[in-house]
Amino acid sequence: MSHFLNVCILLLLFDKTIFAVEQCEALFVIDGSSYYLTFRAEITAITTAASVAFSNTQSIFFANYWEYGGGDDDEKLPNDFLKKNDFLDGVQGLQSYGGSESIVGATSKLNQWQIDTAVIVLYTASPQSLITIAGTNYTEQGRTIVVHSNDGVDMSPLSNYPSPGISEYTALVELIIGVCKNMPTKPTMQPSPTTQIPVLQCRAQFYIDASVLGKPTAPQQTALISSAATLLFNGLSAGEFYSNCSNIFVNCSLSFHAAIASYGDATSVPPNPSQLMDSFTAFSTALNALTFNSPDNQNIVDAINIINGNAEFANVITVLFTNSPQALIDNITGNAYQDRTLGFGISGQNMYHIADSTMNLGKPPTELSALIKTYCGWRF
Repeated sequence: MSHFLNVCILLLLFDKTIFAVEQCEALFVIDGSSYYLTFRAEITAITTAASVAFSNTQSIFFANYWEYGGGDDDEKLPNDFLKKNDFLDGVQGLQSYGGSESIVGATSKLNQWQIDTAVIVLYTASPQSLITIAGTNYTEQGRTIVVHSNDGVDMSPLSNYPSPGISEYTALVELIIGVCKNMPTKPTMQPSPTTQIPVLQCRAQFYIDASVLGKPTAPQQTALISSAATLLFNGLSAGEFYSNCSNIFVNCSLSFHAAIASYGDATSVPPNPSQLMDSFTAFSTALNALTFNSPDNQNIVDAINIINGNAEFANVITVLFTNSPQALIDNITGNAYQDRTLGFGISGQNMYHIADSTMNLGKPPTELSALIKTYCGWRF
């Protein structure tokens, strides 16, 4: 165990006024996504750490568990806590979802957890880029301890505490008890009638691949867009916070506007980011009006040329889908608005050459909507 970790644990455990914790509650958050390649090893690590915690003499320990990675199939966050045998039996019976939901989706849901007196022990194998994005929105750093499957990953975006190694069970339990003893409290702050609630301006242009290569997945593209747009037009969830909100305890309101267009079909009309819709009803009508009956040979090169030729793309987050070959993507000279483009490689294409983020079509809508809101907070 590092000297820094030792010092942090001692500081957490030392309290001149409190010498014991009557009760300590913890939620073990389990990564059941495709990012975690050794799910059974994760389960073993969690049950081992929990067994140590249940046996500690500094507190009466209770715990529960919640697995993410299934997107919409995730169970609801628990509202109670278990004794040792019930906890261990439940965790050992879990199976990996194997889905694409990452730490971004998990933390978005944890922000909405109604219990605010428990330590969150968050396991993840998500890469550094997604951890950084998740940290932009996450509000529970003061009571979260993160355990990554790999060493050397910076977990500070998600936690105010050092990150123990996957097998540092004693260090982890000491941190949990320390956080229990010093559980941060959030002051209740309500805006006065004269307080102006910050507004997060969020504008998005969705751009579908309706070409010969993209048409077979048009239903999946439109379904993902529709589900994400529903969440975005409904506004911010309770507890969500973005960099351009002036107070973490006063929610922003979300002003969301969006447009939809496609390329690669004879009936495709070029996108116009200056004409955005401000309701899901109008957006859904436009989305459902798209036709995919006459695919042509347009590809990602043509789509980028259209984007580069319209200065209005500087004012939106573009969600760009393509099933064009990787070679075409890599040979594009450049996207003038790359820093505000989210790329979807339908067949796993890497979009980083023309987009700031690259995803696959299997992303859950909760993760896409969270990512769009994050980029809106950064860019506008």
